[in-house]
Amino acid sequence: MVFIDTNILVYTVDPTDLNKQRQAIEELDQLIQAGTGVLSAQILSEYFAVVTRKLSPPVSVETARQHLDAFRQLWPVVPVTAEVVIEAARATEIYHLNLWDAQIWAAAKLAGARELLTEDLNDGETIEGVRIRNPFAHLEQKP
Repeated sequence: MVFIDTNILVYTVDPTDLNKQRQAIEELDQLIQAGTGVLSAQILSEYFAVVTRKLSPPVSVETARQHLDAFRQLWPVVPVTAEVVIEAARATEIYHLNLWDAQIWAAAKLAGARELLTEDLNDGETIEGVRIRNPFAHLEQKP
C-alpha cells in the first residue's frame, strides 16, 4: 500500500505549478490503476481546508466535497484513532517530526503502507518500514 499525503492531492487542482500538477496526477493515476492507494481522514480534512481557503482561486465547497467523496471511493480511508495519535506522539519524540506529519506517518504505518508519498518529509528516508518518497524531488533538482 502507498499512503497519499495531502499535498499530492492538492497539486492536482493547483494550477500554480503545472509540473507538480502533472506529476501528482500521474502518481495518483498509477495508484488508481494498481489499487494500492490509502489515505486517512486527516488527509481529507486537510485537503478540504487547503483547496477551499488557500488556493487562488479557491475550489468551491461543493466541488471540494465531491472530490472528498471521489477519494473515499477510490481508496480506503483510515480513521485517526487514539492509537494513531499516540504513535504520532512517540514519533515526535524519537524522530523529531512535527505532530501533523507524525500523525500522517503513524496512520500510514498502522495501515500497513510501505510507502508514504509526500513532499514534507525526507525523500528516501525509511521510518520503521515506511519509505518516504517525494514524487517531486526530481522536479526540484532542475536548475
